[in-house]
Amino acid sequence: MSEAPHRSQGGSSRQLRWWFGPPLVLVATLYVLPLAGSALATNPNEVARIELSASIAFWARFDLGSAAEVYGLSEDVSIRDGKIYSDKAPGLSMVAAPVVWVVNPILPRAPSSDLPGYWPLRHVLTLLLVALPAVGLAFLVGAAVPDADPTRRTSFAVIAALATPLWTYGTVFFGHAPSALLMTLAWFALLGFPGRPLSLGAGRAALGGAAAGFAITTEYPTVLIVAVIYATLVVRRTALPILACTIAGAIAGAIPALVYHQLAFGAPWLTGYGLKAHGDFQAIHEQGILGISLPTFESLWGVLFSARRGVLFYCPLLLLMPLGLWRMVRKGGWRDAGPILTATAAYVLSAAGFVDW
Repeated sequence: MSEAPHRSQGGSSRQLRWWFGPPLVLVATLYVLPLAGSALATNPNEVARIELSASIAFWARFDLGSAAEVYGLSEDVSIRDGKIYSDKAPGLSMVAAPVVWVVNPILPRAPSSDLPGYWPLRHVLTLLLVALPAVGLAFLVGAAVPDADPTRRTSFAVIAALATPLWTYGTVFFGHAPSALLMTLAWFALLGFPGRPLSLGAGRAALGGAAAGFAITTEYPTVLIVAVIYATLVVRRTALPILACTIAGAIAGAIPALVYHQLAFGAPWLTGYGLKAHGDFQAIHEQGILGISLPTFESLWGVLFSARRGVLFYCPLLLLMPLGLWRMVRKGGWRDAGPILTATAAYVLSAAGFVDW
């Protein structure tokens, strides 16, 4: 009788590998395919991040001047004391720097330069640091679905990977997908999986806080989600020692950004948005708080439904979110649904409040 549970667990494990394995390979292949194409134009968002990673890897500095001479000057930069800096959150570039140093010898050279070619470098960095983490995020979401068999969890993972903007942002060297993975890990670590009991110890709290802090280092707007997480921990009356561990972890995760801000822009709390090199962009970010003011009906409609920027236009699947929240409330009250709804509202209102929405 003692062997029966063992066989059952083994069978369940093999079934899980079967249902997750082939779909995972298929989705990863689909994410990699766009990287094989020949791009015709660079993206300023990518250029600034890649030049920062190259500057750190080859010259151990944040000034983009030498890299910009090879790869071109991005619009997403700031200028201080005659030096050029990326105005993007530095986390992704900092993680990319050692990768750049490692792959440099095997990549073709840029014209008339000792630096690796832009597009080979861009594709390698996007594959390793964005595409594969984005696939992992989709299947992490699938694994978190409560009370579901492997087939349903795999279905949710594939839907998250291929029927949402994750596929788009998983194929460009932006900070969106990596920061989303970090934020999801922080959410599950600190608030738990929906519908499942949570035992939050000091180690888990510190790691979750570190993931949250580095998510901000990778993409600034994730500070909104971090605020929701910490507000939820307070509402749930988390023990002070545990809360202190999460705060310590978050500070540790944010230190790279604070150091970058100090060295590049003169103070830990200053970002490059106040020193934008592009006049039009600087005018935008000078309005409100970093370019964010009160949303309008036009901007709310725009970020939700318009063909230009509407998240529901590009991902109509999200129209089912109210149904999911309603089911969560029915099963477990507002404990899990409340933070998700608050985080979603914060992000939508922030996007709608951006002057150049």
